[in-house]
Amino acid sequence: MQSPQFRARQFIKKLEITHTYFAPESEVLKFGCGTGTTAVPHAPFVKHIHAIDVSIKTLELAEVKVKAANVSNLTLACDDIEKFSENG
Repeated sequence: MQSPQFRARQFIKKLEITHTYFAPESEVLKFGCGTGTTAVPHAPFVKHIHAIDVSIKTLELAEVKVKAANVSNLTLACDDIEKFSENG
């Protein structure tokens, strides 16, 4: 079993790798954003992130993270991927 510290280092490494694919003009659509654990740290690397989850409870937790990180280019929405419409 991997230690929590090892898993944390792996997670940070995955974030760093993902950041190399972003550009300041990138607009990201993230389905299944959960509590924002990846969306929030990605926000400084892109123009905007539209993060979607089916659970209002997890989105409430994500909103706390967004505010704590003072992120202004990330919007959260409650939607179902099967019912999602890019236009609204």
